[in-house]
Amino acid sequence: MVIAIAKYFGWPLDQLDVVTAFLYGIMKEQVFCAVPEGVDLDGDFDCLELVKAIYGLKQASRVWNETFDEFVCSIGFQVSAFDPCLYIKVVDGHCVLVLLVL
Repeated sequence: MVIAIAKYFGWPLDQLDVVTAFLYGIMKEQVFCAVPEGVDLDGDFDCLELVKAIYGLKQASRVWNETFDEFVCSIGFQVSAFDPCLYIKVVDGHCVLVLLVL
């Protein structure tokens, strides 16, 4: 709907991709994984603690969304009351919209 509204009013549209986005998600809970085959570690480890999300982890998209939300809100955007993936900020009298699509 945001794209349709922007096109209707002739607003400029830009898009970007955060390459390997899920790998930027910072874990706030403890998650452990087995040591991958072929990885040689000093010591006798049965598992490793993940400090960042990885692809395939069921929490990965939620963790990335939380990390993105914290950053965007820290630079002055506000979450829309109608859609939690829509962020709004007024800059020099112009409304800037950021839509997060996972």
